[in-house]
Amino acid sequence: MYHKPRAERIKSDSIIESFDESGKKLLWSGKLIDYSATGACFLTEKKFEMGELVKARIRIFNRGCLEVSGKIVRGGIKGKLNLYAIKYDSLKEINPTGEKKKLDEYY
Repeated sequence: MYHKPRAERIKSDSIIESFDESGKKLLWSGKLIDYSATGACFLTEKKFEMGELVKARIRIFNRGCLEVSGKIVRGGIKGKLNLYAIKYDSLKEINPTGEKKKLDEYY
């Protein structure tokens, strides 16, 4: 039986946030726990259903920003917040504030 190794998780104190279609109105935000090339784990006050599609930006301090979409694959509670994991369907490096540093872990 072939066991596919899990992508390396990088612990983080950064932010995950979701905006409306205009990109100007914040819909929800949360604290990023960790991320990898295939998914992310975060805490938020927002409630999601298993399998729900999430579109968000992950801001990685001093590194740049990722625009991700993916489905909720795990959920739970940590303290007063909801803990979720998403598996990416898409991952794109963006520079909404002019940040030019590359996220070498993904390439």
